[in-house]
Amino acid sequence: MDASVSLVAATAALAVMGFTWLASLAVRDASLADIAWGMVFVLIGWACYLAGDRSGAMLLAACLVTVWGLRLAIHIGRRNLGHGEDKRYQAMRAKRPKSFWITSLFTVFILQGALALIISAPFQSLGAQDSESIGILSWLGAAVFVVGFCFEAIGGHGAAEHRVVSGFADAIEQDRFSLRQLIQDALRIDEPRTILESPNEGHLPIGRGLDHIAISFEGR
Repeated sequence: MDASVSLVAATAALAVMGFTWLASLAVRDASLADIAWGMVFVLIGWACYLAGDRSGAMLLAACLVTVWGLRLAIHIGRRNLGHGEDKRYQAMRAKRPKSFWITSLFTVFILQGALALIISAPFQSLGAQDSESIGILSWLGAAVFVVGFCFEAIGGHGAAEHRVVSGFADAIEQDRFSLRQLIQDALRIDEPRTILESPNEGHLPIGRGLDHIAISFEGR
């Protein structure tokens, strides 16, 4: 993995979450972090493409994650905006009324940005690849992504879609934060169900699809 690509990706994640934190202070609503969750991956994807060798596979991956991230941000935004701050963040604010404005920067926004950076490791690796062609595994990965995206979009009205981001506040509120558990939740490895059993589990095939795109280059 190219350190320069990872540095640019980290800067993009920090910029998105830092700006969102400032916006949350203006409106007193830390729930904006949930909306920014999808957009972090979009910015990381394009940062890796621009900072890397701009391979065809990285461009494909950046476009796919843009579709996913925008849909997720719009969906959560339509559901959350106008309904006040999420009750989990309200509980965190009530627990630390005087310092929540600054503690939220680390316990909500930077924390989510850091997790997004960990999950997006395949992007950072793919951004450093120098191959110019897109292999069969790349297109296979794109197909798997599309299947997962369709299932996620169909079942996107449920609450499971942003379980990870809401889990941050819930865990911190109860003083039982576990990075390992949050990563497990993000990767859906603690619930081995198929997408047919739960439409909202579309995140798993989406992740698998992007992994296929990265693997097709790492094997060259």
